[in-house]
Amino acid sequence: FKWGTSGTGNGQFNKPSGIAVSPSGLVYVSDYGNNMIQMFQLINICPTGSTQIVPGVCFLKSWGTFGSGNGQFNGPGDIALDSSSHVYVADSGNHRIQVFNGSGAFISTWNSDGPGTAQFGVPTGVAVDKNGTVYVLDKINNRIRKIVSE
Repeated sequence: FKWGTSGTGNGQFNKPSGIAVSPSGLVYVSDYGNNMIQMFQLINICPTGSTQIVPGVCFLKSWGTFGSGNGQFNGPGDIALDSSSHVYVADSGNHRIQVFNGSGAFISTWNSDGPGTAQFGVPTGVAVDKNGTVYVLDKINNRIRKIVSE
């Protein structure tokens, strides 16, 4: 059981770099080379408006383009989900974490490049624990940041 090939179309990837799966069977993949997030559903019959990639996998949508604005990416890395289905993306090249709702609508962005301890160098990993605390692996600054949810 597998899906994906090299390319820019739905269900195709260019250096996929992160994956997260929700309890309901939604799969989010960060696509580093295409600067986007792709969203799939693990289900046998695809819902209206989706595309069957392989049996049991439906492409639902993608979001993101290259850039530094809200909802844009420069080499998205790791991806994580919280219990509210918020999607956290380590936007490595833009030195930030972006947060989206489960459907891909932009919510917020955290930090920017700089020397301060509250800023990221190159965030490459992100994880969320059961309490909603976010952990960010900051590769260039050789540290892990703990961000307590509000």
